[in-house]
Order: sequence, then C-alpha cells, then structure tokens
Amino acid sequence: IDGGREVAEVWQDTRKAVLPQVSFLIGPQASGKSTLGSAVAQRTNATLLNFNEFLKEANLDCAEDEEACVTALIARLSMEVSPNVLIEDFPQTEFQGKFFVRNCVAPRNVFLLACSKDVCQERMISLGTDHPSYLPSAILSQKVRLFNERCESLLPYLRENTHLTEIDTEQSFAASLKQMCACIEPTVIYVRSGH
Repeated sequence: IDGGREVAEVWQDTRKAVLPQVSFLIGPQASGKSTLGSAVAQRTNATLLNFNEFLKEANLDCAEDEEACVTALIARLSMEVSPNVLIEDFPQTEFQGKFFVRNCVAPRNVFLLACSKDVCQERMISLGTDHPSYLPSAILSQKVRLFNERCESLLPYLRENTHLTEIDTEQSFAASLKQMCACIEPTVIYVRSGH
C-alpha cells in the first residue's frame, strides 16, 4: 500500500487488504444455491453468508435503501475472520454489484447457477409442501421471472467487471460441485528436480 497518497485512499486500500476473499453465488429460486453453497463452503473452508437472511437479521429492506443494505454487508465482512466468504443471493441488482465493487473488493468469483424454470419447479415439488422453503408453482414462476429481469442489467456488468462462471445445475450435483470448487481451490503443482 502506497502511503504517499491521500489519507482516505490509503485507508480504503488498507480496509480492502484485510477483507476476506469474496465470491458471489446467484441464481433463480431452487437452482441449488443453498445446497451447492453449503457443500462448497464446507469443502473449501469458507463461510457461507445468505444475503437475504443477513438482511432479515439486520432488519434491512433493499427495496427501501439498497445502499444501506450493501454498506451493512460490507461492515459485516469487515468483521469476518474466515479468509473466504461465499455470499449467496448477492448481488440482486446492478446497483448492488457496482456499489459493492466500488466500496469493498471485487469478488474473486461470481457463480451463476443456471437452471430452467421447469427443473426449478420439479425440485420445488420434490421438497413437498411441508418443507419451509416450499413455494407454490405460481409464486416460484414469479420469482424466477423477477430474477431473469434483474439479470438483464446485472449480468452484463458482472461479465465485464468480474470473473463470472456459469454453472449448469441441471447436471449432476457432483459435477456442479467439482466445477465450482475448481474455481475456488488452488491448484498446487510440485516440481521436483531431475536429480
């Protein structure tokens, strides 16, 4: 960190240097975000943070003030002891992504879980109506449609400014997990001398 600059710039760079490496996990409802996120977090020793649950716990509403929500998320990350954090369901809008990158750090990875509406609905039905995450077909369709609408402006920004990887979650769970972990886990190459 170059200490010869303005104090505010040095402070911003210092804050960024001590933050964990962050990855984003986005996708429509029932695409596998929680299931894959939990498995990836466990395998890579990362913390999984669900953005929507964080907002509920912090009593925040992004519909009212997106900036306050993202600022609170950044403050939460500044207290994180884990070197890696996987944030599920974030960003939800282009503004959130831009504000986060401008005021925090660029994510190491952004995982877009791609899954057709029909497969999402099949997964939801297989949960059963007693499951706490269950949504009726009409509500699930609305949520998938809203996600797709938000992605019209969000995805071009993420493709241009981050490392975006699309994961086809209609493939096997093991294949999706392997693809995600390959992006997060370092590849170690050991070179030994020929003697």
